[in-house]
Amino acid sequence: MGIIRRMMDVLAVPDARLGASDVTRRWGMRRADGRIGWPGITAVEGDRAARGCDRCASSAFDNALVCIELGVVLSDGAGPYLVDVDGTLVLVLAQHPALSACHLAMSQYDDGHFRVGVVRDCAMNGWWRWEGFRDISADDQIVALDACHDLVTHQELITWAESPGSDVG
Repeated sequence: MGIIRRMMDVLAVPDARLGASDVTRRWGMRRADGRIGWPGITAVEGDRAARGCDRCASSAFDNALVCIELGVVLSDGAGPYLVDVDGTLVLVLAQHPALSACHLAMSQYDDGHFRVGVVRDCAMNGWWRWEGFRDISADDQIVALDACHDLVTHQELITWAESPGSDVG
């Protein structure tokens, strides 16, 4: 009999930003390459996600998001909350009107920018992923959300995400 090794281990991350106001959110996951990701999840969320990541390619983890439960009331159509690999909170805003099984999302303001783009539920124990995004300034937030909303094909999303000016400089 052998032991099935998980691709990730759940571990304490005492300095997680989301843990500053909620001590249960001081957990993250150690990736197979040794890096720590998703600081700000709970131990339970981490355990669930660690069980679901076996089907993920490790190269995809930089764009991976973990679904979390927050005791916050959301407006109709919004949610769930997600945490990105760096521990930044992301809110799923609404179903994308044209891209099948995709949703519009935006991160909290972090390091001088918002991340705006399209996410997809991977149906793997709380894992989501960015399909395409831009890091934008506060001044460009509405324009970027409108542009993202108006995308019609996955190729348009890729072109939009990779176009010049997509990063805050």
